[in-house]
Amino acid sequence: MNMQIDVIEPPKMRAAALRHVGPYQQIGPVFDKLVGIAVVSGWFTLPEACTMLVTYDCPTTVPAAELRADAAVVVGPDSVLPVDVDELIIPAGRYVRGVYIGPYSGLADAWTAFSDNVRAAGYAVEGSTALEMYVSDPRSCPVDELRTELFLPLTA
Repeated sequence: MNMQIDVIEPPKMRAAALRHVGPYQQIGPVFDKLVGIAVVSGWFTLPEACTMLVTYDCPTTVPAAELRADAAVVVGPDSVLPVDVDELIIPAGRYVRGVYIGPYSGLADAWTAFSDNVRAAGYAVEGSTALEMYVSDPRSCPVDELRTELFLPLTA
């Protein structure tokens, strides 16, 4: 899988988040809970709203049971978060981005292709935090047309 990459500088984003600890592919129930909260809270009516996954650990060096990730929904600066939902600030900065089109089941391969392209391009990635932004609405978009953007923060 060949993936085009580019460098972007998104603004700081505020998100509502729920933590998951364990294998990344088992975060689905946490997303389900957060989406339920988002619907009731009206967050998906906001122009900046989108769902994302934020991972903090490299799965090749951290045991699967200890992997940390946040299921998140980007919200507005004035959005009120329930007490059981954490505020997550995604800092502004330079990120390398790859775009994957296809089913979520292909994301592991997409990350491999993305990482290979980032390495081949010589980018210096900061830390082990990574972002997946789910741009398409899976309720209305055909599975093979789902757009997911992959992000890694770059060193200054």
